[in-house]
Amino acid sequence: MRTIISLVGCFFIAAFTLTQAQTEQQLKQTVEEFRKVLIEPTEEELLELTAKDLDYWHSSGNYEDQETFIATLLSGKSDFVTLSFSDQKIKLHDQTAIVHHILEAKTNDSGKPGEVKIGNLLVWQWQKNRWKLIARQAYKLK
Repeated sequence: MRTIISLVGCFFIAAFTLTQAQTEQQLKQTVEEFRKVLIEPTEEELLELTAKDLDYWHSSGNYEDQETFIATLLSGKSDFVTLSFSDQKIKLHDQTAIVHHILEAKTNDSGKPGEVKIGNLLVWQWQKNRWKLIARQAYKLK
């Protein structure tokens, strides 16, 4: 009987570990989708990846809701020419995940070339069978 209980326990631990690994992989894929969409934004994809009640904060302290964030990207006011994420870390908490990384980009905001290297904290939530960005806070690096 103890052997059966031990086997059942091992099965549930293995299933949980596999599910967590799959969940983290799905999130990594979503973050990569988001990175690519920031370079070549479309309204449809941005709506798919972000929550209606998005809180999007820039390192300058500027705030954007979902509508403003999307409009800023589509208008070229914010324009990523190249964009990479490095030193990425993920923490899963039930239906919510925290992702932080270093964001490096070449930009062409409103036609003005520039470069940026900042820290980035993303908060994702599992909604309607996919990860949705619910908050973002960028911060200046030392």
